[in-house]
Amino acid sequence: MPKYQELNEKALAASAAMVGFVAWIIAVIWHGAMMQPSMMGWMYPGFSYMNPMNALTLLVVFVAGFCIIGWLVAAFYNWNLKRK
Repeated sequence: MPKYQELNEKALAASAAMVGFVAWIIAVIWHGAMMQPSMMGWMYPGFSYMNPMNALTLLVVFVAGFCIIGWLVAAFYNWNLKRK
C-alpha cells in the first residue's frame, strides 16, 4: 500500500466550490451589507455588492474559480505522487 493516497479531483473541486460559495456570502455581507471598503469599490466607484447583477456575477466567479483551483490542486498532487 502506498504511503500517500491519491486525491479525488471531483471531490476536492466540489468542496472548494462550497468554500467559494461561503466566501461569496462573506464578501456580500462584509462589503455589501456592512459597506466596508473593497478594491472593487476603489477601482470602480459605481460597483456595488448589493446590485443583484454584480452579486450573481461574483457568485459565478467565486464558485467556478474555487472549483477550478480545487481540481487543479488535486490533479497536481496526484501527478506529483505518480512521478515518484
